[in-house]
Amino acid sequence: MDLTYSEQFKKYIKEQNYLGYPQTIYKFPNGYGASVIKFNYVYFGIGIEIAVLRFNEDGNWDIDYSTPITNDVIGGLNEKIRDEVLQRIFDLKKVI
Repeated sequence: MDLTYSEQFKKYIKEQNYLGYPQTIYKFPNGYGASVIKFNYVYFGIGIEIAVLRFNEDGNWDIDYSTPITNDVIGGLNEKIRDEVLQRIFDLKKVI
């Protein structure tokens, strides 16, 4: 089972890849998004890590460390908390 995939936010998936670990990139209408990665060796076992992304007008993204959600990545998450964090990113005020 791919813990990076959220059924609740599936229509916002921009890409999925596997480069040694599963990763799903989400892009939300507010210009923000998320990189969700599943690691097997950190956070005392299987853990999900989320980075807040900011997309530019070309569709490229960078990690945004300046949101009220976090100034880093958020790790050690389970599926329920993953979806709660994705919702918080979805609810951020639109990027200007």
